[in-house]
Amino acid sequence: MNSSLFLMGRIKELANEMILEEISKRVEFDLSFSHADILNLLFTNKEFCMVEIAQKIHRSKATVSVLIDKLESNGYILKRQSSSDNRMYLIRASEKTIKLKKHFEEVSKTVFAKLFADFSKAQELMIEELLEKMLNNISNNK
Repeated sequence: MNSSLFLMGRIKELANEMILEEISKRVEFDLSFSHADILNLLFTNKEFCMVEIAQKIHRSKATVSVLIDKLESNGYILKRQSSSDNRMYLIRASEKTIKLKKHFEEVSKTVFAKLFADFSKAQELMIEELLEKMLNNISNNK
């Protein structure tokens, strides 16, 4: 039996744990990986509505709503009502989140260095290409 799916899942699980651990070494961070996904998206300094965030981080709108509430209560995001549609709220990074950007970048480098420690540049590129192909294959079967 092919163990590729198990291996991909385990790599993701361990990488997520390492990311949170590395962030926590640098700053006080008591949030989940899904919260970090949203913050990473908001580093672009753009405003996003809940639906856009849900699509970009591949979570349901209900899940994103809960995540956003916690981020707002902890001062990581600013939320305002859209001027064009009173039913929609726009989310953007607070100053507290902007200050985290350099830490997220450092953590990203650390995790990638660990993941690809024994790989050549050609192997890194090949893995990325193969993973993109797999993602396209499974996305097209929905």
